[in-house]
Amino acid sequence: MNRQICPRCGVEELHQIQVYNALSRTTRKAEDTPVYVCSPCGTDEAMEDWLKRDMGGATPQDQWPLGGFALPYLVEVTQKSVDIAITEQMDERF
Repeated sequence: MNRQICPRCGVEELHQIQVYNALSRTTRKAEDTPVYVCSPCGTDEAMEDWLKRDMGGATPQDQWPLGGFALPYLVEVTQKSVDIAITEQMDERF
């Protein structure tokens, strides 16, 4: 099994199924090489991009790995909310 660490945070593992990862917001131009980051980093980038939009947005790749998340509290709260929503949906089905 080939484990890959997220290039952005340098902590989380990338999922082996690429669609479960996130396409980095730093690779959205047609000429950019697609770079995938872990799902929590995708969340972190989205929030950072929005909150820091007047300062250039998400942390650029030349400052990676971050050694964690830029906005750890917001990532944690968002992940918990998603986990709760998924659990509730599963409970409704079973």
